[in-house]
Amino acid sequence: MSEANVNLSKEEMEAVTNPEWILTKNRVIDKVIVQFEDITGWYEKIMVDHNGLPEEVLATAPKISRGEKYRQLPYVMLDYPRIFTRPDVFAIRSFFWWGNFFSITLHLSGKYRSYLNTEEILVTDGWHIATGEEEWEHNIDSDHYRPLLQEDISDLKKRPFIKLTKKIPLHQWDFSTQFFIENFETILSKLITA
Repeated sequence: MSEANVNLSKEEMEAVTNPEWILTKNRVIDKVIVQFEDITGWYEKIMVDHNGLPEEVLATAPKISRGEKYRQLPYVMLDYPRIFTRPDVFAIRSFFWWGNFFSITLHLSGKYRSYLNTEEILVTDGWHIATGEEEWEHNIDSDHYRPLLQEDISDLKKRPFIKLTKKIPLHQWDFSTQFFIENFETILSKLITA
């Protein structure tokens, strides 16, 4: 028989006896999904002007996913465009992470690394670069990321994967749609098209 401590703390008892906080959380997640559905429409219109990208990239459909436990917290993500094969990745990920931030990330690996026009990269406006070895780390505040520096640009295509990302805090909720659309356009402007 287990000696596990299953007694609830005062804080846990308050949470388990109050359904309103979980209902509020569910309403917030539903609003993020609706927001991402709206943003998807904007992204698809913007992509029409970037028809020089690889055919397989243009052919992908947007995908919205949700989960409960990225670092033990709920999240919603929109991947568009999205190609996730080994070793090739071409994706732009829009991300909501409960208690943390909204972010948008360009993720390139394998044959798609060459589509980044490093001459167009600007080291301003709060962009970060993934410098760690963990390709699937999304926490911009971790040791895996740091602000993008001028000296990073010449080394970008030497890395096994490229992740450039930007975030805004959740208290800027009312600006988040504009944040995603503007930075989606910025990302596409940094890509080489035929």
